[in-house]
Parts: sequence; C-alpha cells; structure tokens
Amino acid sequence: MACLVGAALAGVDHVLKLLSSRALPIGAELQLVPGHLHFRHTQNEVGSWFLLKLGISAFAKCAVGALAALAMVAAWVVYRNYSRKHHRRGYWPGLAVTLWTGGMLSHVVDVALRGAVVDFIGIPGIATVDLKDVFLTIGAACVFVEVWDNRGSGRRRWPIPTDSVNHISVDRSDPHHGEIA
Repeated sequence: MACLVGAALAGVDHVLKLLSSRALPIGAELQLVPGHLHFRHTQNEVGSWFLLKLGISAFAKCAVGALAALAMVAAWVVYRNYSRKHHRRGYWPGLAVTLWTGGMLSHVVDVALRGAVVDFIGIPGIATVDLKDVFLTIGAACVFVEVWDNRGSGRRRWPIPTDSVNHISVDRSDPHHGEIA
C-alpha cells in the first residue's frame, strides 16, 4: 500500500512539474505569497539542490539517480526489519517510507525522462525545490519522531530472568490475598 501511495505522490509531483514547465518559461516566476512563496520554473541539471550548491558537476546526476533507487530499496528493507523487530507497523515509519518512496521515485523519473529535475516551489533567499524535496524532508522528520517516541523501548541493560516473572504472579483465588495477619 505504501508503494502505491508513494507512486501517487510522485505522480502529483510530476503533474505540478508539467504545469510549471507549460505555464512558465525557464527562470520565470509567479508570486503566490509575495516575498515568501513563488511558483517558479527552474531546471536543475545536477538533480540535487544540495549537490548544485556544492558545485558537483552534471555527471553526478546518474550517480544520484542510482543512489536514490538504492536508498529506496534500503528504506523498504530497514522498514520491514524494524516492523518485525518491534512486532508492529508504526505510523511514523510507515509514513516515512511512503514519503521517501514518493520522493525517490520522483527523482528517478526526473533523471530518466528529463535528464534534469524541474523545481517549481520558490522560497526566496533559500532555495527552489519540488515536492520530492518536501517528501524526503518530511520523511526524515518522521524517522526522528519515531525515534523520539520510542526512545526507551528495546534498550534493556540486562535480561530479565524468566523465573522472576513467576514470583510476580499471584494466586487471585485466595480470599485472604494481600491481607496482613
């Protein structure tokens, strides 16, 4: 289910990219909230705003796409193992994997079909991003929330002997249980 929702999120990202590339020429912008939020058409040849800021060449975009595909598989494996270890499927890890799947799928499709990433959410003075970046960031935040939410679970310093559990159980059928003589 998370894979399908992630694919749908990637689809929404690509529909908005299509709208921005059809409505605006490269470099043009439309102010949605003046000074705070712009609808902008930018093509990121490197495929990652972070790598672009570091000055990494466009050659790296294939490597970034391959790493995104590997990271998607790794996230699914870690999620599956986490769910089995904790005998539950938590809300936060499930949401993180869903968002990461959507973000990574969107990136792989961008690099494979366009050869560049279309960014359309302009935050003046900070960056121009797409929904993929938003999905990946919120997914990372979900992991931190899950870790914070379960910060004490699974960290026993010593094993609890099974015979000590037997001393805790009490025969409730005794009518004088708990009375002091």
